[in-house]
Amino acid sequence: GGNVAVAVGAQYRALELEDIPDSRYQVLFGGGRNRLNESLPVIFGTQDAYGVFGEISLPMTEELELNAALRYEDYGDEGGDTMDPKLTAKWNLTEQLSLRATLGSSFQAPSIRQMLGTRSTGSIEDPRNTEEAFKITVFTEGSSDLTSQSAKNKNLGLVYRSDNGLDVSVDYWMYDYNDLIIPDASPQYIFDTYDKSEDSNCNDIKPTDRAVRSPDCQPAYTTGKYENRGNAEAAGFDLVGKYSFEMDDLGLFKLNMSSTIITKYTSSQFGDIKGSRNYENGFGSTPDFKANAGLTWEIDDHLVNITARYIGSYKDDQKDKDIDAQTTMDVRYQTYIDDMLGGSTTLGIGVTNLFDKEPPPLASRPLYDEEVHDPRGRQIYINLKQSF
Repeated sequence: GGNVAVAVGAQYRALELEDIPDSRYQVLFGGGRNRLNESLPVIFGTQDAYGVFGEISLPMTEELELNAALRYEDYGDEGGDTMDPKLTAKWNLTEQLSLRATLGSSFQAPSIRQMLGTRSTGSIEDPRNTEEAFKITVFTEGSSDLTSQSAKNKNLGLVYRSDNGLDVSVDYWMYDYNDLIIPDASPQYIFDTYDKSEDSNCNDIKPTDRAVRSPDCQPAYTTGKYENRGNAEAAGFDLVGKYSFEMDDLGLFKLNMSSTIITKYTSSQFGDIKGSRNYENGFGSTPDFKANAGLTWEIDDHLVNITARYIGSYKDDQKDKDIDAQTTMDVRYQTYIDDMLGGSTTLGIGVTNLFDKEPPPLASRPLYDEEVHDPRGRQIYINLKQSF
């Protein structure tokens, strides 16, 4: 059926993390007391990993091609090691229609940040006064007891490629995740659940409490932790379509569409988490439908592109309300200029969110979903690329 191809390789990675709190953390809000230092320590550590891998491509016949890959990785005593296979097959049913399938597994050891801890900022609504929002420090404790997370994946797809410029593919995918490593809760959930300020004076809150206020009783920081939070199963469809055609002297036109539809997303601990903001469980926002569609026009040295981006509605489980769907539009113009700077020059200008759409509102602070939507509105950019 053709030539056999073989590839082998090796990889070594050495990671080092050092995170030293600045003076704001060393002396909290000018109060002269080192309240944060106990809960927000200096973070430093290293992680080494090496891997070896191989892949072979076997054209069985003119219509059938098989690929097999194998990867071994070793993360040392704390991360463990793994051997992950991957099998793929492509069967050309006709000259235009083909069937493809993938079966494999993957492995991810706890990252150096998940083992040692992370420090970031977040925005929360003060549970004592929902009209006020605060930027707070978010500390997520690491753990050397974390076990590696793994997944088994399956994919079955149908691909159609015509002679007249039409390409369409439909893939059904399934993932089975084990021992997922995620934060135990969102900062908002931690403050809503563990804030003790209504029962005691704010000055008496301990630095080791999960929700801590400053001496003037403003929300200051939360402490969460990375955990292995059980298993999860996900399934859905990826749809991709492309069509290109020429119109005499008007140039080349290209239409494209892509979409992801999640049909299943369940957690062994939290049940159905599809189409939810997942405020309480740390899995993150998961709209179950997204789609992009675009038109590109190319003529001579000029290109114009228009792209529409759609995010479907999903549930805000914090307030038990729906988060509205959103559609935004991007436009881009690009031109190619030869010999301007001694080589090939590409000049582009574009606008994202052309109609300045605001993100769908939330009923709680920060008033929009930071994980899914962009609050920056219309943005104009210019780029220049020079090749010599």
